[in-house]
Amino acid sequence: MTTFSARKPPAPSVKLDFTAESLKIVGFIELKTMRSPEVKKFIEDHGSLFWYTPAPKGETVTDELLVETILNYGDVDEVKGLFSVMGIENVAKIFRGMTGRKKLNYFPEIHNYFNLYFKKYVP
Repeated sequence: MTTFSARKPPAPSVKLDFTAESLKIVGFIELKTMRSPEVKKFIEDHGSLFWYTPAPKGETVTDELLVETILNYGDVDEVKGLFSVMGIENVAKIFRGMTGRKKLNYFPEIHNYFNLYFKKYVP
């Protein structure tokens, strides 16, 4: 006869990391992050690019979606505006962090251009 034992709980010295950065959208639960007023205003000013998201757009658009949409569909001034409100280092971090299916959401030319751009200006 085979017996099964229950798993032991983690040792008390183990620290679990539940920061906003480490948590993502899980199922249908969306975790809201605090946005600066500048980012909210930027999203509202460019709301036509996010026509498919419910209002208020400043709260429902994730950073990944914001970066992807502006880099794919925005013009030069909108990309500069994104860099000024989010910071070029943060935009590069989000861009580089997209892998797999998310990475394929970029147009190939856009992905190649910003990959080269961020390699040169944000090493």
